[in-house]
Amino acid sequence: ITPFLQGCSDYSVTLRKTAAEALDNMLQHQHIRQELQDVYNIEKTFHTERIPNLEAIWSNSVLPLCLDGEVSCALKVAELFSKTIIIPLTGEQQSNKICQSAWKILENVSKG
Repeated sequence: ITPFLQGCSDYSVTLRKTAAEALDNMLQHQHIRQELQDVYNIEKTFHTERIPNLEAIWSNSVLPLCLDGEVSCALKVAELFSKTIIIPLTGEQQSNKICQSAWKILENVSKG
């Protein structure tokens, strides 16, 4: 995950956008994996228990890019914010895990 964290603050606009999208994809795939574990009653393994707090990483690395001086980068983050926060909280996605994740991100933002 470290290369993506560093990528969010890189000089290259393309790398910042790609890193933000990669972290967002990791967050989305975490939800899918958790839901499959719940649905199929799969026991959590050592590997799945060591998942980092992707909501905190997202709020600290991806979200600040909305203030990026490069408009295309800020627009990419606005798109990711809509997909990751707004849409789940407006009820268009029914997954409880995704809604919880959106609230966790907002909680991290409120803590500063």
